[in-house]
Amino acid sequence: MPLLPVNEIFYLCQVWQFNFCIHSAKSTKSTMFMWNESQGHKGVNDVVSCLNNYITKVLSAEVDSLYLFSDGCIGQNKNMKVVQYPITLVASGRLKCITHYFPVKCHSFLPCDTSFTRIEKIKRKKEKVETPREWEDIVKNEANFNVETFKNTNNT
Repeated sequence: MPLLPVNEIFYLCQVWQFNFCIHSAKSTKSTMFMWNESQGHKGVNDVVSCLNNYITKVLSAEVDSLYLFSDGCIGQNKNMKVVQYPITLVASGRLKCITHYFPVKCHSFLPCDTSFTRIEKIKRKKEKVETPREWEDIVKNEANFNVETFKNTNNT
């Protein structure tokens, strides 16, 4: 970010806008957690914070089993903190069972990939996008996703 028609300006003022997708297979809806680099990073703490936010604010209290599908990114998904977080949810009684899958690389296509493709198609039609708020509006209003503006308080 920003998305600008002039390459020279683009490289002088680039700010990272992060987008983390959680797709519900039951409702077939995607929730996008969006934040920029001044609000957090895109590491394991941010992933766990997004999962926690989704489970506490979006996921129905009636749900007692959860199936997670994640790509094999070691820095974000395939590490001890992401493995321990679901164990904590089961131990606390919030959920009874959590199964976490890591599909085989290059042999799977997750629903979140389709969601990101939809955003990319809209992005190609834009001449410029200058602020994080504009990106959130595009994802929410034009791509029709639920957008949670995310701010991680654990920037470690």
